[in-house]
Amino acid sequence: MRLKNLALIALFFLFLVAGCSLPGGGEFPQGGRQWTVMVYMAADNNLAGEALKDLQSMEQVGSTDAVAIVVELDTPSGATRYLVNRGGSTVLEYLGNVDSGNPGTLLRFIRFARERYPAQRYALILWNHGSGVKSLRKDIAFDWSAQSAITLPGLRSALALSGVFFELLGMDACLMQMVEVAYEVRNQARVLVSSQETVPGEGWDYETVLRALTGNPTMHPFDLARLIVASYVAYYRRSGVPGRYTLSAVDLTRVGDLVGALDALALAILSDTQTPPWVYLALRGLALYFEDPDFVDLGDFMRILASNPRIPLGVQEKARVVLDKLTACVFSVESFGIIPTSGLSIYFPYTGYVRKYEGLAFASATHWDELIRYLAQWRYDTGRRWKYASLRGSNSSFAQREPEEFLETP
Repeated sequence: MRLKNLALIALFFLFLVAGCSLPGGGEFPQGGRQWTVMVYMAADNNLAGEALKDLQSMEQVGSTDAVAIVVELDTPSGATRYLVNRGGSTVLEYLGNVDSGNPGTLLRFIRFARERYPAQRYALILWNHGSGVKSLRKDIAFDWSAQSAITLPGLRSALALSGVFFELLGMDACLMQMVEVAYEVRNQARVLVSSQETVPGEGWDYETVLRALTGNPTMHPFDLARLIVASYVAYYRRSGVPGRYTLSAVDLTRVGDLVGALDALALAILSDTQTPPWVYLALRGLALYFEDPDFVDLGDFMRILASNPRIPLGVQEKARVVLDKLTACVFSVESFGIIPTSGLSIYFPYTGYVRKYEGLAFASATHWDELIRYLAQWRYDTGRRWKYASLRGSNSSFAQREPEEFLETP
């Protein structure tokens, strides 16, 4: 028995020294692959050309023994899986026509990449169009051929079923860095990197990020996230292209505390019998908003609530707690061409409440949906819908020049 054990130990030693062959993945490095970066490029839309440019950017660096870069690229002509190498990519599989807006397609890609390229840590980047939490059927990964997109509950389900915990989940897509999105995926990833604002077709600076990661493959997920944030804003600052650029990184382990504080705030406002509801609407209108005016910067809005003398002290204190939790949650945020953002936005409808919102985990866990539905009726009753636009938003052409008048009784 002892000799048998010694033989097994010797065999295991040879296994470690020689490395074992992985299906389609080459030799597994002696210390184990540190990172597998999965990039899901849903470009069966008007972004196909930009997707090819970003693939070429990744090929400036390519995979190493310690870092595998695996891409599924869907364009109007079909989908292909690649192992990204320096100077070019190896075709792993031709898929033909797929629906990249179906969460099942994403799930199959994740399972494929994990099986072929197992690693100590995994990152998933969703590269595509995004619309936040409001669109009736489309949240992220728009497939124009199939007329589909992945909803947030569908995304959560695909990530959960994959069996992979992602040290970093990135969304190289517009408008996705919202507290509702973060809460939806909080159990499937450690870090979320995305933008509160629209993102140019070029997206992230992949060459800079991957060069640093392959040069330091033991990089901590937080450091990788900070690098993505810093390189993104630096790239567009150098480019000189006018626009509003912001990117942030969120510690998903702290999102639950933030959401609990938001629930307490929503209940406090709903219980406030002293303050006319239109005052809250007016103050929301002063907060920074983004390309979609229904998405406001959470930190900016909380600071306004916490400092306005018309707001009861109890509500002000709840807003300050939200600010504290937000600061603990967002560990990296940078902006260019826009006032400093807090790193997370939240849905507070300026146009009209979308009932689809009630299907989100965030809406189920909080009274925020009850609050914004309640306040929405007062906006229309006052007949002042178009007076609540922020002077600091993406489009302030219809903003009220003297917001102080909002605090007068309608």
